[in-house]
Amino acid sequence: MKTWFVAGVNGGMTYLVLEVLFEKGDRVVAATRKSHTLNKLQVKDVFL
Repeated sequence: MKTWFVAGVNGGMTYLVLEVLFEKGDRVVAATRKSHTLNKLQVKDVFL
């Protein structure tokens, strides 16, 4: 298991990257300027 830091999570391509990382079982620290953009990830039982 790896831990990744992903900055600029605004949707689109970064969501796809995060989904791949989660499927692999890796941990992710996601950063964004607009916290509401992470709501889609909260639905997937991800601790933010």
